[in-house]
Amino acid sequence: MLRYFSRDHSDFVYIYPVKNAMQHSLKPLKILNASAGSGKTFNLVKEYIQLLLSEEHVTTRFAHIIAMTFTNKAALEMKSRIIQALDELSFPDKYKKKSDDYALLIGDALGINPEEVHKRAQIVLKNILHRYEDFHVMTIDKFNLKLIRSFSRDLNLPNDFEIILNETEVIERVVDSMMAQLGQKELEKLTQLVFAYAKDNIEEGQKWDFRRDLIKFASILQKENYFTIVEKLMVSDFSSETLETLKFERARMVDHFVGKCQTIHQLFLTENISSDELPGGSATYNPIVKLKEYPSIPKDLFTDAFIAKCESEPPAKKRFPFELRQALLNLHNEWSKVIASFTGLNLFIKNFYNMALLQFMAKQLETVRKDEQLIRISEFNKLISDLVKNEDAPFIYERLGTRFHHFLLDEFQDTSHLQWLNMVPLFHESISQGNNNLIVGDPKQSIYRFKNGVA
Repeated sequence: MLRYFSRDHSDFVYIYPVKNAMQHSLKPLKILNASAGSGKTFNLVKEYIQLLLSEEHVTTRFAHIIAMTFTNKAALEMKSRIIQALDELSFPDKYKKKSDDYALLIGDALGINPEEVHKRAQIVLKNILHRYEDFHVMTIDKFNLKLIRSFSRDLNLPNDFEIILNETEVIERVVDSMMAQLGQKELEKLTQLVFAYAKDNIEEGQKWDFRRDLIKFASILQKENYFTIVEKLMVSDFSSETLETLKFERARMVDHFVGKCQTIHQLFLTENISSDELPGGSATYNPIVKLKEYPSIPKDLFTDAFIAKCESEPPAKKRFPFELRQALLNLHNEWSKVIASFTGLNLFIKNFYNMALLQFMAKQLETVRKDEQLIRISEFNKLISDLVKNEDAPFIYERLGTRFHHFLLDEFQDTSHLQWLNMVPLFHESISQGNNNLIVGDPKQSIYRFKNGVA
């Protein structure tokens, strides 16, 4: 592992060499863990410039380099910094010492003299300005859009599909459309579901108008980390019979547990033990007395200290009968086995109507997508993932019409899991050819974990 230094020479980068089996030389995948103010952008631009000027007779290498970041503002800044750096290198008479120092820095990295750096920079800058459409600095979403357009026929998408950025607006439209269709004969199941939901809300003291809550709940349809759950949701049974079965099972679990609590409390009463007689005093006495008050399976039952008292013999002059201790330990063991499934069952029942309506909404969103030729931006990564996960990089490049040799990925901490998996085949292809690639990020600055960013 090699070290790579920032502009102010603080050690913050690790380089993991990757051996090229064809050339038997070391070509690095550089991973920069760069905190704010550590010269991250400077080093990223420097890496880009070095790639551009690495060969004397290759002056259009920029067409095969792609730099990606997270926002349009960051992409524009990166483009500007690269052009500014090339401009400074191209005109030493104008920028004087600044140009000479930068040329010396690039020359040292490439093993060429500063004059050669100035010469190559002028030619490359001119080529970029004449072929600006081949200067690939963009957001990850824009790159995904290029992929989607390349595979539009495979995805059964029209060539002129529209990208929807404000997904909440589309979800609101679907909810309003759904409410407007209530009472129609062909949607009798939906009508019954909505009325049952409204009735259930009223019985629980909540508002019968659940439109806002439903829109908020439906936001999971646009979150990458819920995609697998939504897929299961689409094939689940949300009939009234299913709900009744779930409620019956919950009641059975509650009756069984509460019955055991009452039996143990009755055993405790027959022993006629006071608080002072028990080891631990009221800390042991109160949890046992509380058993008669549980209307359901509690979220928490006994503390570790209470369990320890049940597992050990009482000290001299204290009383804690073996039969009672064993009954309490058995109750705790049973509680430990059922609490997770009971909590899950409770949540499922609580959100049953939401999930049932969500299933309907997901189907409606698919209908809207086809009818209006729309694609929600949250669908980008999933659409690409389904296509490229089993494809080789050459096939993807054939569709793109451009082969990228080098990848520079900024703000990696905000790249989602799917976004990264979609790029893995391209990174693998580049590394296998011995080409330099760069990943830059800082876990401390991660702000998109709610979008499945993996820092």
